[in-house]
Amino acid sequence: MKDKDALRITDQHRGKHGMVYDLKREDVRLSLTMAQKALDGAVEWEIEARAGRAPEALVVAGRGATRRDALLRVGESWAREATEHRLPPFDWEEVARALDAVRAL
Repeated sequence: MKDKDALRITDQHRGKHGMVYDLKREDVRLSLTMAQKALDGAVEWEIEARAGRAPEALVVAGRGATRRDALLRVGESWAREATEHRLPPFDWEEVARALDAVRAL
């Protein structure tokens, strides 16, 4: 039996800036956009995270050599910004497991 309160991916699609993954736990939403970026000849992954899809939502970004590295940086940045910007808490390991389930990492 699945936990109805567990974090789950509710939508995934190609956006104009990369792949978009919408996740939800109870009534809290997280939207992630993943894209490759070329910087000085090197390719990196960038992930942008926001609570929900509202245009005015704070965007927290992270970059890394892999999507997993970029997600780790996002989690670190989210934790630093959480109190000041009243961001909902997320278990970033749980986020990684949800993304692993759809082979997004």
